Amino acid sequence: MPLEFPSTAQLLETLVEIPTDVQTERGRKGFWEMHRKIQELVKTHGLGRYHLQELTDEQAGGEFESKLINIFIEVGDGDADEPFLLQAHGDTIVPEPFYEGTGENPLQCKQASDDPDIRTGCGCGDDKIGVVAMLRSLPELNRILANSRRRAIVLIDTAEEGQSQGIYAAKEHLNDIKWAATFDIPAGSKLGDSPCIIYGRPGRVVFEVTINAIRTDHLGTVTNSYDPEYIDYRMDMAKTAIRRIMLANHPDHSQIALSSSDHLPRSICIPHLSGLEDPLSMTMPTSGKIKIEVLYTNADLSHAEIEEEIRKAIAAALGDDKFEIGKQTGRVTPFIKPWIENPGHPLIQSAMQHLGEITGQTPRKIIGCPTANENVIANWGVPTVTLPPEAEGEHSASERTRLSYVDKVMVPWILAMAKSENSHVNWIQQ
Repeated sequence: MPLEFPSTAQLLETLVEIPTDVQTERGRKGFWEMHRKIQELVKTHGLGRYHLQELTDEQAGGEFESKLINIFIEVGDGDADEPFLLQAHGDTIVPEPFYEGTGENPLQCKQASDDPDIRTGCGCGDDKIGVVAMLRSLPELNRILANSRRRAIVLIDTAEEGQSQGIYAAKEHLNDIKWAATFDIPAGSKLGDSPCIIYGRPGRVVFEVTINAIRTDHLGTVTNSYDPEYIDYRMDMAKTAIRRIMLANHPDHSQIALSSSDHLPRSICIPHLSGLEDPLSMTMPTSGKIKIEVLYTNADLSHAEIEEEIRKAIAAALGDDKFEIGKQTGRVTPFIKPWIENPGHPLIQSAMQHLGEITGQTPRKIIGCPTANENVIANWGVPTVTLPPEAEGEHSASERTRLSYVDKVMVPWILAMAKSENSHVNWIQQ
């Protein structure tokens, strides 16, 4: 008898117990172990054509002992004229800073004490449950696509939690895809949230502002010194001005809403205090730093234009130009353009239709937050939707996910989209 295909619980338990925090050597080795287990699963059950992409040092952003890798599984006829992408990332955060002092093992997929349908553990919701949903769909997906105009490319990419190196490197293998469906958690989602389709995420850019103190020479202070309270006052004024910045919306966005359920959030600038700097010879601060995280929806805005808006707001608040603005360096993903699909696009309409048919309720249609690999895919010009798992607590020791949502909603939705008579690329014929 053929081996029985693993259950959702079994797959998730296997994947969570493998460390894939690829910012560490432990996690990079773990991703290779995960690849071997998935490759064996695909081979044993005849689930598709399996390919591995080993990132170059340049693509990976460094020279590592264990190379970064992406996993591809192709399902269906290689000559099909509608290839589409199913994507979830297989890496996780580095768990130790979040689990320290909890007494919990982040690499143990545990049943929650309050509900046998819920599992906990690092990456269970972000995003190994998305990987599990794609794997669980493979047996039936093979049957559906055996004689179909569609062909699926299943991508389990690396380093989403790092600098998104995996998805950028994967592009060379995805040049002909017609549409994409991804499976990742939006920030702030909760167990029990009603089913939804994500049709956009904001763009993101991060600046660092240095607010300089002003030298004072008045009664009660040392000559040519800094007023220690005045720098705090200047920082507070700058942060207030930053929060009040209203970036211009794209002119097309006034036409984007088809109904009251199509909500387009406004752009925001979020100031985070980075700390104070003291001169070597004194104990009073000479400057303070504010990191500004900008989430914006207007893809036409350049980073220079956003920086100028920040500059004008701070200068007006302080009444001087005693500050500097620099773009933060480091992680690639903060510097991503917005992705907002028109809600009337046939892919969105089809995704909503099939999700409604499966769940028996009208799904929500939302702009997710923050940025993710979907931004990268959509900015290639590929129509993209996201079906998030039912999960909560991403990037924390409280991460949880619901198993039954995979088998009752996510897998049926993947299969419905694959065999749909709708055109996901051209307008649906009524």
